Formats: sequence, C-alpha cells, structure tokens
Amino acid sequence: MYGVIIATHGNFASGLKSTIQLVCGDMENLRTVDYVAEMTIDDLEEKYDRAMEELKAYDKIIFLTDMFGGTPFNRAAMKYARNDRVKLLSGVNFTLVYAALTADSNDIDKDIAEMLEVAKDAISEFKPEQPNTDSNSDGI
Repeated sequence: MYGVIIATHGNFASGLKSTIQLVCGDMENLRTVDYVAEMTIDDLEEKYDRAMEELKAYDKIIFLTDMFGGTPFNRAAMKYARNDRVKLLSGVNFTLVYAALTADSNDIDKDIAEMLEVAKDAISEFKPEQPNTDSNSDGI
C-alpha cells in the first residue's frame, strides 16, 4: 500500500477525499492539500511537508494533482519528484485516487501504469439510444 497525497487548486482535493470516504470509508494512507487563493507557496509547501511526515510509515508516496504545470504540481515536482520514494501524477479523478489507495503489488512502476490506464478508461461519454421519433410517444 502506498501513501497518497491529493493536491489541487481550490477544494477539489478535499472534495475527492469526501467522495472516497463515502464509498470506501476512512483511508489511513490518504492526505489532501487544497491550494486556495489566500495561500502562499510557503503555505503550500508546509502542508506538503506535514502530509509527507504523516505518511512516513509508507515506503512510497504518490502525489495526485489536478493539472500538469499548475502550482500544486510544480511545487511537488520541485520539492519531491527527485526523491526515490515519491511519484507525481496529474489529471486526478476518482478512479485514479481509488486505484492509488488500493494498489499493493509492491512494484510501483507497474502499479502507476495500471493506475493511469484505469483512470483513462474511466473517462467516457454516455450515448443513450436514439430517442423514439414517433409523434405519439410521450417519452416514457
């Protein structure tokens, strides 16, 4: 099992945590960092340091950020990405968070590849059957 830090702009990270808790219950290996308007870069890095400290029992930490090149991603990359314990991903969605929280093969590179695949597969468009064009249809 890996330690997971979700770091996003606004309250997206805490919203994802709320959703994960609803579906899975409390996950001891999850921390979140919301980067909100009133925060400085120093504030963000302090939150990262605190989350890393709280997850020190895990051999590997996966940062999940909302977008490549955004401040949460960039600060994590600058501070932690060169650390062998840390992997950094962007484009977080529920499926990616769930996959990261439950992966346990102890081969982080293999697990990351699988996480990215299932996260991509979770993005889809619903296309309902063609509507009935019968003029007597009431839509039921």
